[in-house]
Amino acid sequence: MSITKEQRDRLREMHAATTPGPWLSYVDGKYIYNAEYGGFINNWNQDANAVADMHFIAAAHKQIPELLDEIDRLENELDEIHKEQA
Repeated sequence: MSITKEQRDRLREMHAATTPGPWLSYVDGKYIYNAEYGGFINNWNQDANAVADMHFIAAAHKQIPELLDEIDRLENELDEIHKEQA
C-alpha cells in the first residue's frame, strides 16, 4: 500500500487546520497541552489506552508533516534517478 500525493496533500490540509503546536502530553492530568498558546486541547479519561492515544496524538502532530516531507523527498530523489537512467 502506498500513499498518493493527493492523500499527502489532504493530510497536510488537515494538519494546517489544527491548533498550532508544539503539543505536549501530560500523564498526570491526562491532557494534551499546547505550549505555544498555553491552553489544553483535550481532556482524556483515565484508562491506559487513552494515555497511549494522548501521547501518540501529541507526537503525531509534529511527526506526520515531517514524514510527509520525507516521502516527498524520497519520491523526488527516485524521479531524478529514473531520469538519469533514461
